Amino acid sequence: MGIFNHYLPLVLLALYAAVGCFFRGEAQTTAGVTIAETDGSTSVSEDGGVPKSNTHQPTDTYTVVLKTEPTHGVTVTATASTGVQVAGPGGTAGGTATLTFTTTNWNTAQTVTVTGVKDNTDNPGGVREVSISHAASSTDPNYTIGSAGIVEVRVTDNDATVVRQFLTAGDIYEGETKEFLISVGRGLVDGESLRMALRFRGDATRGTDYTVTGAVANGVEYNNLNSGGATVVFTGPESGATATRARITLSATADSTVENNPENVRIFVYSVHPNILVSTYGGVGLSVPNVRETLGNLAVPCGRG
Repeated sequence: MGIFNHYLPLVLLALYAAVGCFFRGEAQTTAGVTIAETDGSTSVSEDGGVPKSNTHQPTDTYTVVLKTEPTHGVTVTATASTGVQVAGPGGTAGGTATLTFTTTNWNTAQTVTVTGVKDNTDNPGGVREVSISHAASSTDPNYTIGSAGIVEVRVTDNDATVVRQFLTAGDIYEGETKEFLISVGRGLVDGESLRMALRFRGDATRGTDYTVTGAVANGVEYNNLNSGGATVVFTGPESGATATRARITLSATADSTVENNPENVRIFVYSVHPNILVSTYGGVGLSVPNVRETLGNLAVPCGRG
């Protein structure tokens, strides 16, 4: 009992000090950097352009502030990965941004502006992820922090998905076929699709003077090739090389009708996808030179126009 009475004042003193620190907040504070993203995330479009989602957000922002008062000035450096640039208050966009905190303004948040950079690459899914790292330096040992937080940036792509058309020049006669290709520049990712519309022009009648078929391929679907609105749809994920190529065959119908003039077919390919931009190469209209009918055969031209 005597020993207890001896140490009781010391125990009470220590308890009083601990409780006092708790209410003053001293026991809960740890040096560090707080990063707050606007609306909880950071996203920008490439190079200030209009992205595939048809929304315009060339820049986004987030704030940085210290958690505790430092004993000396603190410098927080934001370093952007390739694909975005950063700028501090009043600064110029670049690969890094420097924020300076003092013993006076340590609890005043500073804003970092993020800008997208165009990469001239068609990114799968129309987006890419870029990170911004942060580090703190100071003569205050509590604020020598090599990794002070990461901001993940979603960059919306505005580069076109390239679609090319290929057709070998030459003529066909009744009973013969001509093959042409529609090729997508890259494989599509899961959940992504690209719809191409086919338009057939000329004096030959589709479904009567000629028929159209599509080769079976993973990730490729054909609709209404011989009547109505014809389409070719590419879908992801890529299941192999065939998922980026549609092989279409035009077959001239053999009949007994003698015609003095050959009939012509022109094939146009358009994108009707709302979110993916498409550039067509290899000719907008595909056709064939005129050919005389031989022995009652109908000539259906099918080469480059």
